[in-house]
Amino acid sequence: MKKTLLALFILPFIALGSGQNFYEFAPDSWASERLTLPVGQAVYQLFEVKTERKLNGFDFWLDNDGPSTSVTFTISDGEVTLLTTTKNISNLPPDPGGYKIHVDLDKEVTLVQDKTYLIQISSSSSDIGLYYSDRLNLITHNQTSSTELIFGAAQIGTVIQDFTFKLALYQTPPSGGSTILDEDNSLDKQFGISNARIIAVSDTAVLVGWSTGIATDSRVSIRTQSNPVFVYKTIFDPTYELEHTIAVTGLLPSVNYFADIYSNQGSLSLSSQTITFTTLSEPASEEVQNLIEEAEEAQNPTQQAPVVEETESAPTETEEETTPAQAEEEPTQTPEVENSNQSANTNPTSDETEESGLPEIVFEETTAGGDLTISWEEPETEPVNGYRIDVFDHNNVLERSILVPSGTNQIRIPRLGSGVHNIVIYADHGGGVYIKVSKPTQFSLKTDKSYVALKTMGITSLWILIPGGYFTYRFKKERKKTILPPEEGYDPDSFN
Repeated sequence: MKKTLLALFILPFIALGSGQNFYEFAPDSWASERLTLPVGQAVYQLFEVKTERKLNGFDFWLDNDGPSTSVTFTISDGEVTLLTTTKNISNLPPDPGGYKIHVDLDKEVTLVQDKTYLIQISSSSSDIGLYYSDRLNLITHNQTSSTELIFGAAQIGTVIQDFTFKLALYQTPPSGGSTILDEDNSLDKQFGISNARIIAVSDTAVLVGWSTGIATDSRVSIRTQSNPVFVYKTIFDPTYELEHTIAVTGLLPSVNYFADIYSNQGSLSLSSQTITFTTLSEPASEEVQNLIEEAEEAQNPTQQAPVVEETESAPTETEEETTPAQAEEEPTQTPEVENSNQSANTNPTSDETEESGLPEIVFEETTAGGDLTISWEEPETEPVNGYRIDVFDHNNVLERSILVPSGTNQIRIPRLGSGVHNIVIYADHGGGVYIKVSKPTQFSLKTDKSYVALKTMGITSLWILIPGGYFTYRFKKERKKTILPPEEGYDPDSFN
């Protein structure tokens, strides 16, 4: 009885904590701006709904440039306060786009159709930052009514602004279940970019790394401004892989940069991520410089597709690359820029696919059963943690991931099936840093049909013989039990 009462007590809170997202306006980080939350001045987020909803939570994108503090959220309809809740915010240094902060409500708030609601955001700390973006101007068709607040609006004091805070709203799922995928089941949650980080930085270069759950290519765009977006440099590596490492050189010392990370597999694009970094004022250590140089040599491998050679005339004076410093010194000169809004799937330009200096993988032996022996050239500095070998099938699905200790540059990969495979070999530098040591290679493998037939027959025979022998043994054993011993006094010779 006590367990039943406890379950009934907990159930409503579980339901409220598992809300269903029915609205979200959260542009990419490069399209977001930061507003320092003013102390003593009312700041609101306005919104409306087109159908009745049961609100049980919401998200705002915030940061906290100071010690841990609290933020109070008050929901009202402009006349009556419907609910007030407080959220503790730990130290979260400002970062492009802000941090997604989720707030669960203690009880549902019923939102009525076409009614304007306000969420007031307040704090006693002046270190809180709220992230916002320009409001959308949308012409709605086939609607009984239209409103400029359909995508929300920010209000400071009594003035409605021309921007809206990044916001997501959640409702209690309707009875009978939901057809909307939970956020944890989305593609990006399962396979998207993770562990995006700055591995190393020097005065003129940076090494960026990240992981993906599916094999994708790698692209990093470097810029110095958040808005408008002027891309300073882009590096692209077409290798489909799970561990991504990109080195970007030719940067300026003591400059704040944004690094936009993209990963695609054909027409499938994962959500991009943005991280910030500042180049050093002086050259980095020799170890850092060597790591960046090694990564730069490993990226942009040659593709197997035919290479079309193009002859280019020498650049004129107006075609020379303009650095951020030159742009500040010569404001009348318009730099040639790349639009970062273009799809990351666009084919890289010829200077993005230069041939790498990596040695070839050596295919030494193939057995009839699909065992493959390969070797590779060891780098000048042997990696402390050895090597990692990833083998993918023709659909870029991981088949094998093999770890090889240092001092070994040959391995047999067992039981690969017939067909096309892709292989990538990395040096494991520790801490999740993987740098290619050989050119990623695509190869075809054809197993011997007679071997496969004999193997199939052998396995089939075992399936027949083992159960058959077992049942024969059981039959003889049971039959022996049914044979009765001779009766007492029985003498076979008495019948002669």
